Amino acid sequence: MDYSNPLRPVLSPDHPNLPGRLIGTAPGGAILFTMGRQYDAITGAIFGYQRMLHASALDGKVVHLLDQLPLTQTDWPPSLLRGRTIFQLQTQPAKIWVPSNEPPPVRDVIVGEEFTLSGTLTLPGFTPIHGDALFTGQPYLHWNRGTYEDNPKKSTLTTWELRADGKFAQLDEVELAHESTFHLIGNLGVTYERENQPRLLDVTDPANLRVLGYRSFEGAPYLNYQFADGAVGSGLWVPAGQHGLEAILFPK
Repeated sequence: MDYSNPLRPVLSPDHPNLPGRLIGTAPGGAILFTMGRQYDAITGAIFGYQRMLHASALDGKVVHLLDQLPLTQTDWPPSLLRGRTIFQLQTQPAKIWVPSNEPPPVRDVIVGEEFTLSGTLTLPGFTPIHGDALFTGQPYLHWNRGTYEDNPKKSTLTTWELRADGKFAQLDEVELAHESTFHLIGNLGVTYERENQPRLLDVTDPANLRVLGYRSFEGAPYLNYQFADGAVGSGLWVPAGQHGLEAILFPK
């Protein structure tokens, strides 16, 4: 884009075609990060429905796709970029739905429909009905479809680096609890399932992630991590709206 005249920006006719939506650049702008569909590295054709993080090299007016990293989240940003480093939170809910092995009723009975009972019809709290009988209406058939159970899998935070050869390489991975959100605040990583229960990580060295601890703030204040500040050597300060400021101070 030519912004020499801010009132009339001009799009260059030979602007490069990017794979997906631009979401970041590496220092110098020579590396472009985009998000979109998966591409065949040889033919350039789109295939599948997997969402990918693309790394591309900008060579003048041509963009070359270098590598692709699968994204596991349903919304953006599932990953946060810092230079050539990608922080990817892969979430696991605290509860998962486990379907029952109990077979469903043979068929649904429509209200007002006449149907014949053959065998035994058991209604909770009532004496079982045996033999053949003609009914009008819909009997109460209890079917255990399943239940929510504790999820044995945990959320993880994984770091990746785009190497000099243009390929993604995993640096480190730490297991968390069931956090669903991740923020980068200086050299602090903040993850949480509920915003008033953050877990802090030292992300100074992306190849050596360290979990610093977990904090639960009393009550349920509104915490705005977008405007938070902090550092590994001092602490974390998070605006809490009308409640003021919440702070986590690290010991000297």
